[in-house]
Amino acid sequence: RHDTPLKMSQGKFDLFNDIYADIKKHFAGETRANNVLAYLTPKFGDFQIVSAYVPSENKDNDKILSIAGIYDSDSFYGALAYNSYDESFGVGDSLLRATGTYKFGNFGIGGLYQQAKPTTGDSTDAMGVNFFVKSGANKFKIQYQQGDGQNVGVKTAKLKEDASTISLGVDHGFSKRTSSYLAVHQTSHDNADKDDIMNIGIGIIHKF
Repeated sequence: RHDTPLKMSQGKFDLFNDIYADIKKHFAGETRANNVLAYLTPKFGDFQIVSAYVPSENKDNDKILSIAGIYDSDSFYGALAYNSYDESFGVGDSLLRATGTYKFGNFGIGGLYQQAKPTTGDSTDAMGVNFFVKSGANKFKIQYQQGDGQNVGVKTAKLKEDASTISLGVDHGFSKRTSSYLAVHQTSHDNADKDDIMNIGIGIIHKF
């Protein structure tokens, strides 16, 4: 059981990973699949290719072919990834994702773009940008993401909708193992019949 290379290719882009504003709200392809057959090439300097094949097993986990080229240096991270789906999986054909992040001193910026090609109809786009600055034990961050209903590679019950989310947050480190976070997220739907959603989260993380 492992993340597909396309999911892995985001690196550390997502500043709000695993909480309300995780990029999976707007980006299809955030898949952690069963029985993944994967191969990672040796590193050529700072560059590496990661590939994986997920065999067909049941209606919720048909064939996926995923490949990513990743460049990871001290300051710059860049990746290009592609997923190809069996047509019986969800309602999609393929995903193409490009990710880039850059760190300079106590600052960092990032961008992520993805195009989803459904089995029928026009392709849809999703994009995200973020920025953070570190000050002492605090990390202040902002992230914006927008998706045009990417329903590729997901089951019918999980179709994405046209929407955007802006997130503000601050992390505070107490030690190398213990930190806390405060985050505020505002999601706006393109569908006028759906209300905007505000989410406020606070938490503490301790790594054993």
